[in-house]
Amino acid sequence: MHSYAWGKEHEVALHELSYVPPANEIMVDYESGELIEVTLHDGSSVILKKLEQDYDPTNRAEAMRMLEEANRKNWLITGLIYIDTSQRSLVELYNLIDTPLNRLPESRLRPGPETIEKVNEWMF
Repeated sequence: MHSYAWGKEHEVALHELSYVPPANEIMVDYESGELIEVTLHDGSSVILKKLEQDYDPTNRAEAMRMLEEANRKNWLITGLIYIDTSQRSLVELYNLIDTPLNRLPESRLRPGPETIEKVNEWMF
């Protein structure tokens, strides 16, 4: 096992991400169960497959079968692939609010001075 410093000294970039040219958003509309080939800005293409209307996202075995088929056929699946309804959601686990954080005013996002004082007391 190596140290953090060793890792930083031997770091190798996996991708060059210095510039992404602007491009128009690609929007497609297709029916449940349908396959559609979409040409991307660079001329390459992807095949999208929308899940069937009667697809059951709670069936783990079917989700795995469908993902393996999509992998073999080089499809990108769109739709809800799998959900375990016996597990608590993140909203329940973390007592999240219904309003998305990017829709809250700053006054609801920032803790008040008394909260900051309490946090500082706990930490220092």
